[in-house]
Amino acid sequence: MSYNKKTSTMPIGTNEVPSHTMPDGSKMTGKSHTSKSKPINKVTKIDLGGGSFNIKVGALSRQLGIPVKENIPMSLLKRLVKVENGKSFMHKGKMKKMTPLLKQRVSLAITLKTRKK
Repeated sequence: MSYNKKTSTMPIGTNEVPSHTMPDGSKMTGKSHTSKSKPINKVTKIDLGGGSFNIKVGALSRQLGIPVKENIPMSLLKRLVKVENGKSFMHKGKMKKMTPLLKQRVSLAITLKTRKK
């Protein structure tokens, strides 16, 4: 996600801290975040035998509108993996669209859930 930084222009030598506007409309100054600013995505490294990659923790849950702390049912994942890219599907009474990224995340979730520990 890229932010549209609206930095204030000020002459060099002033003691003011540059600020920018976050997507939710809150003002950011320096390196501090306000209580309204969105949290930074946590990235976890996954090692699957032949290679490793990084994933964003809770990205699939946020995309589906399921709380991150809840477990995503395997029946839902199996139903979603059958939906073609670009097609709509109903989840929790809302229409959602299957995107290539959502499809990849669903496929990875199935792989990681069925993996023997």
